[in-house]
Amino acid sequence: MGHCGGVVLAVVMLLCIFINFDNISASQHTNESGPKKWCVANPKAVLRNLKDAFDWTCSRNGGGVDCGPLEPDQPCYRPYFLLDHASYAFNIYWQKNKHKQGVHCDGVAQITETDPNESGPKKWCVANPKAVLRNLKDAFDWTCSRNGGGVDCGPLEPDQPCYRPYFLLDHASYAFNIYWQKNKHKQGVHCDGVAQITETDPIPLKSRITPEILQIAQAFKA
Repeated sequence: MGHCGGVVLAVVMLLCIFINFDNISASQHTNESGPKKWCVANPKAVLRNLKDAFDWTCSRNGGGVDCGPLEPDQPCYRPYFLLDHASYAFNIYWQKNKHKQGVHCDGVAQITETDPNESGPKKWCVANPKAVLRNLKDAFDWTCSRNGGGVDCGPLEPDQPCYRPYFLLDHASYAFNIYWQKNKHKQGVHCDGVAQITETDPIPLKSRITPEILQIAQAFKA
């Protein structure tokens, strides 16, 4: 009887050790040192790949993230901003699962130390309508070039959803804003000259909702 009691006591002690180890590990994960990080959508990602990753993250059999707040008439719904929707879903999934083996924030997503929900009015970097046309075109070309700004301007190509052949201002605004949003905290990156800062969302205005934009929005819902 005494031998059995000793075995039981040893097992209980081992279980306590394992439980304490798990608690210590969880505590270490919870109290990580270093700057806070977020996982957001990569603006250079291929649009279709980004959409597929977003759909998986929100699916019940995939990432399992509750994307209800992104539905129409819900507080986080932004119909023409896949990057914002994807960032919302990616970050929730990553924050919950980042300590699991095989979970990374790369490819269609990227790590940032800048709070995507930072306070203050939202700002965009758009083309300056008073800019000299040649200077605007040169800046646009640089922003889209691989050896320049590196922005993926594929959606602006002919037969692509954001193509507007007679609207350089729109094309330049698309490229400038993606570049600025990604690099605005780096030294030497400004939005001036051929570009300008605005606190007015350049997309939701009725005059800006073109058939091309509606077409891409419908594709996202498909």
